[in-house]
Order: sequence, then structure tokens, then C-alpha cells
Amino acid sequence: LVDAEYGPEDFADAVREHIEARFPMLRRTPVVAMSSLRGERVDDLMPVVFDARDRWARVVPTGLLNRWLREVTDERSPPPVRGLPARIKYIMQTKGRPPTFLLFCNVDELPKDYLRYLTRNFQETFRMFGMEVRLAVKKSAENPYKSKG
Repeated sequence: LVDAEYGPEDFADAVREHIEARFPMLRRTPVVAMSSLRGERVDDLMPVVFDARDRWARVVPTGLLNRWLREVTDERSPPPVRGLPARIKYIMQTKGRPPTFLLFCNVDELPKDYLRYLTRNFQETFRMFGMEVRLAVKKSAENPYKSKG
């Protein structure tokens, strides 16, 4: 039996904790405690749904993305990849739904834990929590003016 003091918000918190433990990429997902049988708090659902839809379809300006990237990489630099110091040159959004971003680097991949760090920081900064955010890495072209030899 459920404790008499255990209310809808307690249940919503327990569901949120379960979701976060099971699916870390869905952390901070809004949970609306409601009863469709009694019609309680049903009106609270749609604003949360519309907010999630708007965040999911959001286009982030490239300048804002690159300011965020500079701050986050100043805080924690990318680790070396195969002995090379990794540098992320810039970032741009390539599509929405799901939000997808391309990181242009001097290496062709970044360690998974560093990508997780970037993703979590990105989700917190731009309020894109509770949804998948895709960060892809692309090795940018070598400097064509660099002397060969």
C-alpha cells in the first residue's frame, strides 16, 4: 500500500528518477503527474509537450554555438587522439528533429567520454534535455597553404 502522504508529485519524482537511471540521455525529462480518470492536471500536459516540441525543433545560430564551444573547451580541453592534440575548430547545426551538430576537428574522432561531456553541457546550456542531441565529428581539410615537405 502507498503511504497517505505519497502524492502525485512524489510519484512523478520517482518516475523521473527511474527514467534517468535507466536512460541517462533522457535526464531532466519533464514528468507530468495527472489522472485522466479523474481529469486532474490533464491541462498541465500539453504545455510541456509543446515546450518539448519547440526545443526539439530549435535552430541554434552558429555564432552562439561557437561561443559555447569556446567556453566549454576552455573549461576542459579535448584529450589527445592517437598522440595528436585534438582541436575542435568550430561547430554548426546540420539539422533539427533530432538536433544534430557537426564538430569540425583536426582529428577524425573524439573519445566517447568527451563527446558525452560536450553533449551533457550542450543539453544544459541550450535546454535540450530529455531528448537525443547528436554530435558528429568531421575531420576538416588540412591547410592548403601549409608547405608540403
